[in-house]
Amino acid sequence: MQTLWARVAKSPCSCNCSSCFSSAATVSRNAVVRRAGTGPIRRRLGADDVFAAFFSTVAFASAVADGNRKDAKKEEWIRVIRDARSDLTSLKAEQRRRISNLANTAPLPSTDPHEEPAAVEKNPWSEVFHWGDKEMRDRRALGFEDWQGIPLDVLRSASQQEIRHFLQNYTHYFPRFKGTHGPEVWSTVTWPYHIKKIKTLEWSIAKLAVRLMSQVPKGQPWSLPTGRGTAEEVLSQLSFVATGAFDTRLDYIDSLLHELALRRRPDEYYHQFESPRLPNYSASSANDTNAADQLNANLHSLFEHRAEPNSHQITQVLPKVCYYLLTSNSPPSIHTYNILISEFAGARRDDLIHYLMSSMYHTHMRPNEVTLAEALRHYVRTNNQLRFDRYVRKMDGFNHGIGEAHPRQSIPNLLKFLYRVRVTRRIPDQRPSEEYLEFSDLQKSDMVALQKEARVKLYEKPRRNLEVHQALIQGALYFHGMSEAIKNYRTMVTEGWEPNQEVLLSILHGCQIKLEWESGIAVWRQLQSLGDPIEERGFVLMLQLCQKCSKQEHIQEVLHK
Repeated sequence: MQTLWARVAKSPCSCNCSSCFSSAATVSRNAVVRRAGTGPIRRRLGADDVFAAFFSTVAFASAVADGNRKDAKKEEWIRVIRDARSDLTSLKAEQRRRISNLANTAPLPSTDPHEEPAAVEKNPWSEVFHWGDKEMRDRRALGFEDWQGIPLDVLRSASQQEIRHFLQNYTHYFPRFKGTHGPEVWSTVTWPYHIKKIKTLEWSIAKLAVRLMSQVPKGQPWSLPTGRGTAEEVLSQLSFVATGAFDTRLDYIDSLLHELALRRRPDEYYHQFESPRLPNYSASSANDTNAADQLNANLHSLFEHRAEPNSHQITQVLPKVCYYLLTSNSPPSIHTYNILISEFAGARRDDLIHYLMSSMYHTHMRPNEVTLAEALRHYVRTNNQLRFDRYVRKMDGFNHGIGEAHPRQSIPNLLKFLYRVRVTRRIPDQRPSEEYLEFSDLQKSDMVALQKEARVKLYEKPRRNLEVHQALIQGALYFHGMSEAIKNYRTMVTEGWEPNQEVLLSILHGCQIKLEWESGIAVWRQLQSLGDPIEERGFVLMLQLCQKCSKQEHIQEVLHK
């Protein structure tokens, strides 16, 4: 081996002499030593190598098998999804065919009032309409169709003696349940006025006049029975202050009304209490029904010869309205407020209606059916859900109610449902606790026990005629939805009020706003069952509902009807 390396490492310029051969040998040995020192060291395979090689092979085989399994599952899912899409496509095609056949063979509404709706078309409104028709048939069968206002279950549970007692006092009890626009709606009811009440009326009407005159353009002349002048001059002639801004006058009046609203003081205090220049009332003039009727006639004459009221026309008559309010010897009645609220509502002057409602609040004027309906519509128009809900609760006897019951008036058992009891218990170092109870659930002994341990007040729920129920349903649709509207509809039918076109059109308008197609169909069918020609507004609402709900196939049917 050394000789071989010597030959390889032999110098090319060797002359084969002993010196050259010695040098070559030296080089060869150094090369061999270097090659031996730098070469890799070989080792034998151990147990660790065998173990690693085995498990690497197993892991690789598992990965290959898992990949094959995932590929197979992926292919299976693709096949399942493809089959499901195919089934869905055929199902949609079948559904479209059935809907098309149903639309072509079945008309939308039914003109037969006695025809039962199909089971597949059942919805809450169709069910409540069916229930309402049965409820009215039962009421007519029992002979109570003219007893609107009293729930049918109360009449069913009443004894013959209670019915006989109620009929014997017909003129005392029954007028509040008779008709929609009976004389009791507009009649002027007078009560003995205390001096505190008279002072409150004077300042409340003075405040109302100031607020109404604040809406009149400044510097514009107006004609009055006393002559011509600007709004400021008219107010200075009629009111208690000759100069000053409207806000200053209002603040002064508010302070006086707040003073009058405090706890009761001796009569001498109120006799010496300041009065405005106008109006001036007395105990005798406050009960003068002729003066009150003359005030209402004067106000009615301002509006009866005018066309459809608008905001400009209302502004023109405001000075005369204030003149009649301030110069009348009798305070305004609820009829006076109803005239002004109705006219202002027709002109969409909800700001003026707010002034009237505030004046009624200060004077504790008890509203009737017309006032209730207009107040509820006012809160709907102004989108004031909080005030609407509060007013409804007051109508139900909560939150101190609309008005207290007459202390000396006897209440028959048939009318106990119209009253609610407020029980106030005073607790030391705490706020008094209040509890409201249904008067019909209490016996006479229960009332005596409550009066011994707490302060008890009885509030009368105001009567609800068809217009009031319509306003309640409209507000429920606008603020709370279909379920609350159905609840109010059931209450209306239970009390014996049969819905007319105005009520149903209000419901149809709510369905059109909420895009309730099935409910709209049910209301449309109920409209046709009345037998009267449907108003143009009903067709407009139904066509709008068809368009918004993409039911173009039913438009021709609606137009044909």
